[in-house]
Amino acid sequence: MITVVAAMSPGIGLAQEGQPETMAETRVQDIVVTARRTSEKLQITPLAVTALTSDALVRQQIVDVTAIQQAAPSLSMAQSHSGVAITLRGQVQSNSDGSVDQSVGLYVDGVYIARQIAAGFDLIDINQVEVLRGPQGTLFGRNTTGGAVSITTNKPTDIFEGLVKAGIGNYESREVMGLLNVPIVDGAVAARIVYRHAENNGFGRNINLGRRVGDDNTDYVRGSLKIAPSDGWSLIIVGDYFDRDNNGPLEHLLAYDPTLLGNQDAVLDSPFYTTSSDLRSYARLKSWGTSATLEVPLGNVTFKTITGYRGYKLNTLDDFDTTPIPFFTNNSIGQIKQFSQEVQIFGKKGDLGWIAGLFYFHEYGIERFNVFGGAVDYNGRIDHKSFAPFAQINYDMTPELRVTTGLRYTHDKRAVNTHNLAGGVCATNPALVTNTATCEADREKSHNYFSYTLSADYRFTPSLFGYARTSMAHKSGGFNKTTADLESFEPEKVTDYEIGVKADLLDRRLRINAAAFIAYYRNMQRPITSDAAGTPVALTQSIGKSRIPGAELEIVALPAAGLELSGTIGVIDPKYVDFTDATGDRTGEPFTQVSNVTWSIAGTYSLPTSYGKYSVHADYGHQSRKYFFPNERSREPGYGLLNATIGLTLDDPGIELMLWGRNLTGKKYNSYILDFYAAAGVTTGFPGQARTYGASATYRF
Repeated sequence: MITVVAAMSPGIGLAQEGQPETMAETRVQDIVVTARRTSEKLQITPLAVTALTSDALVRQQIVDVTAIQQAAPSLSMAQSHSGVAITLRGQVQSNSDGSVDQSVGLYVDGVYIARQIAAGFDLIDINQVEVLRGPQGTLFGRNTTGGAVSITTNKPTDIFEGLVKAGIGNYESREVMGLLNVPIVDGAVAARIVYRHAENNGFGRNINLGRRVGDDNTDYVRGSLKIAPSDGWSLIIVGDYFDRDNNGPLEHLLAYDPTLLGNQDAVLDSPFYTTSSDLRSYARLKSWGTSATLEVPLGNVTFKTITGYRGYKLNTLDDFDTTPIPFFTNNSIGQIKQFSQEVQIFGKKGDLGWIAGLFYFHEYGIERFNVFGGAVDYNGRIDHKSFAPFAQINYDMTPELRVTTGLRYTHDKRAVNTHNLAGGVCATNPALVTNTATCEADREKSHNYFSYTLSADYRFTPSLFGYARTSMAHKSGGFNKTTADLESFEPEKVTDYEIGVKADLLDRRLRINAAAFIAYYRNMQRPITSDAAGTPVALTQSIGKSRIPGAELEIVALPAAGLELSGTIGVIDPKYVDFTDATGDRTGEPFTQVSNVTWSIAGTYSLPTSYGKYSVHADYGHQSRKYFFPNERSREPGYGLLNATIGLTLDDPGIELMLWGRNLTGKKYNSYILDFYAAAGVTTGFPGQARTYGASATYRF
């Protein structure tokens, strides 16, 4: 499969370094990333990394994690009924079952977030977003076979400052936001808090019940405290809370079986942004978390700990048949918590740099969902534990040549407890049931595996850098806890080979970064739907062997003062090498849920004045067709989205005025398709966001 992305986004891979304004306007600047858990410049990092600065996020009005997909090659994000499905270099896991892990690791301030459902937080007051492409198993650990997305929030500073923001838009959207940073003890203690409320009435309509759907009502607050005495050590404590309450996602009928649902042609032919559901659907999510990061310098080494605790509560009610008859309903309830502790020690002496650490993770909770109005009821508890020591060293063999090697050992222990009923009858294999009165069954499994990284990089000139690397990573195994046998699947394993080059040309007016890779997988985990025990369920299936070759290109150009153009392109061609399922031999087939080609372009023009600055930004991103499941019913044609902003920033007073628009061409597309045709006679589409536009005003002090 081939993924092509051309993203021209302001601030991607850029950072100010205190140079004169005229130079900063005409030269591409470096950004410092932490893709290898220590700070280093993007252009000498031997990884394929895309970084979005705080300015880029604000200028493009990116407040949702799914909106970063146009900024990096081989990256796409889809919002479905079960959360955010991140696809990176052909790797995706859209099954929201708590016993199934993701293929792309998500980190906030160094804390791993295990569940895609819990990725509902707003991207506000963010310092940087880094997209690490390719396996990251040594330093970031398990469940990064496709890569990782690392988000860093802004921390308290010694400056008293803040902002207030208000915005309005179509679909009666409203937004208010406030930020306050307060130094408490000069140079030693500071606090920061940010809050945002956003709401809209929804771009969809239920023509059967006469109500809006696809609406949103969210509140997000994050507070942080920094303690940093003069002797060098620092402690940063962060806490956040997110609350979302809406009428559920818009769901539209794409195909149906008349033998099960009768004649529903009127529903099938209804306008795109409508549903005819008989159900008053809803989606309620509360997520929270806290973290503490302690860093202590000890001479030539630094000791660091990252402690994290997160949790969420979810309650959703969906009508997947979307028709006026009560048929295929689904109620999902979940409450899952996680605790993680990572200890690092790192340093550099002469030509040798190194990092070593220990990681511990514990996730536990309960999930329940019932379909067909409660006729089928699945209950399940999960308990996951993981422990991993790791180490990585970098050695400068010459001033130009550096080698890196790293190793990680992981021990996973995964347990499930289920209570599965269908029509009041136990739906679990009697041989597994430990309590016949409650249909209770338990399964437990442990896995042990090594991951590694080996790379060499060379600085041909101060502005030309190349690297070659190989890595191995794993994704945890698990259980399909909605099947009668609680079927298990083995850990996913990937071995990746990559070469890359990073170059700044034309007196730093042009930046070109490129990478080529091939990844070999065993036991790749892919989502499927099934009618296990006569009930439609989402499952995870292991693929014997598969292969993903590809190439990526990122470009930033500054042809004139105030004008920035940039672009990325990625190409992947994933295929199953050895795969047979119930439908037959599928060897040679392309992957589902992955576009052959995605690309985007963008440009920004800034015009300084005596009283401030005008700026205009536009970006266009395109994805080629994809099949969410291996059939024509779940085929989504290629589509492109156009976004733009126009802004005016006044120096005194500090006021920012902005007009913004997303999907300005009004393209109609499905961000996700759920195919239960074989099991329940329906294929359901989840329409992506319609055209939205609005205005905002921000006052900084």
